[in-house]
Amino acid sequence: MPRVLAVCTGNVCRSPLTAVLLRARIADPRLSIASAGVRALTGSPFDAATARVAREHGAREEHIVAHRARQLRPADLGRADLVLALSRGHRRGAVETDPSVLRSVFTLREFARLARAADDDALSDAASRAVGPSARLRELLLLLDGLRDVAGLPADREDDVVDPHGRPDPVHEMAGAQIAPAVDQVVRVLRAALS
Repeated sequence: MPRVLAVCTGNVCRSPLTAVLLRARIADPRLSIASAGVRALTGSPFDAATARVAREHGAREEHIVAHRARQLRPADLGRADLVLALSRGHRRGAVETDPSVLRSVFTLREFARLARAADDDALSDAASRAVGPSARLRELLLLLDGLRDVAGLPADREDDVVDPHGRPDPVHEMAGAQIAPAVDQVVRVLRAALS
């Protein structure tokens, strides 16, 4: 079963938004989707403003209500097939915690940029090299990792999702506008792994 982990700071805004949008867009029992924070507000629910944004982008109410922030543990990184960091700092921290995850950790927006650079045939070819969803996802991640040098480097901070925690509603909306289209690209790759 492929395991996807979204990581941000407090686990009340960006990473749970990523997780609930993934669940809404690709409900498949063969897929595990979780989120955690590097400095989690452990036990806290979704930030209310981000929860509104999640609803606007089609997240299911039961997933929003069920969320409780949890602290990222090193073992979480080792178990995940794909780690989606919401900033470059989170990505760097994940790799420093467990260097073996280097090729499976991407910022969410970096992942989306790389996935856009891979056409459907390339995804299909990569997935066909393995048997089983987890193995296919690993092949797809190798493909995307190989595109890091050729897909073009972003401008400074372009791979980060703005942190809306404690900020006005428009910043939460901006985070949602950055996360939602990136999630669509993650779904595209996950569908190739599950096919």
